[in-house]
Amino acid sequence: MPKLRTPNPIPQSDELDEFLSEQSWVESNREQYAGKWVAVKRDTLVACGNSAKEVFDAARLQGVELPLIVRVEPPPDAPFSGW
Repeated sequence: MPKLRTPNPIPQSDELDEFLSEQSWVESNREQYAGKWVAVKRDTLVACGNSAKEVFDAARLQGVELPLIVRVEPPPDAPFSGW
């Protein structure tokens, strides 16, 4: 009987820890980098710029493989609850 493969393998513990660390970095530095593209590896900023390509190229030049590359959105406004 053939072995079944899952279409999306479950991330390994190390990969999940790395991803959570990167997400935490983005959240902790949201105000400082709002509107910018960043490349983050674990809990370290690898590159910052105005486009994903610029950031990806800078990360590659540093020899960083598969960083989290994301545009940092500004923190959400406080909810309005008045008239």
